Amino acid sequence: MIFYIYGLIVLIIAIFAKSILYFLCIRAKESPSCQAYAFDHRNDILSNTFLVFSLFISQWVWWFDPFGATILSIYIIYGWIGESLEHVTKLVGLTAESEFIKKITFIAVNHSEKIMKVETVTAWYSGMNIIAEVHVVLPPDMSLREAHNIGEDLQLKIESVPEVERCFVHLDFNDTHKINK
Repeated sequence: MIFYIYGLIVLIIAIFAKSILYFLCIRAKESPSCQAYAFDHRNDILSNTFLVFSLFISQWVWWFDPFGATILSIYIIYGWIGESLEHVTKLVGLTAESEFIKKITFIAVNHSEKIMKVETVTAWYSGMNIIAEVHVVLPPDMSLREAHNIGEDLQLKIESVPEVERCFVHLDFNDTHKINK
């Protein structure tokens, strides 16, 4: 009986500690790692709470402990499969959301009055961050130095967007060539 009480105390302390960690991690919405930790802490809270409940009930209903463990395992597996699918699609190069591409296009269009046209903007996930590629058309008589400065400044501006890991800016003097997609 004394081990039962010690076990119960340890579980209650674990639930309390994991609850604090969960609320700290869930507040860091910009960090995918913290969100994954929050998900893990939530699972620990649920499993430990269920374990306390299961220990109590299994004193009278012998099959409740293995039954509860099975249900809890299925719940956790289901949750992690959903979480994994979200991240796997980003790891394999999922195209960024259209709103994000519009944001990058807006930055490119308004970057310099010398940009004649923003030909294409593409963006895709590489892990949890985004790689962007922007094709802009500049005047054919523009000096290489000026074109380079416009392109490099645009690259740095887009790379300052928090989600962007890297941006490639392609400079062209006309828009009549075919773009490979």
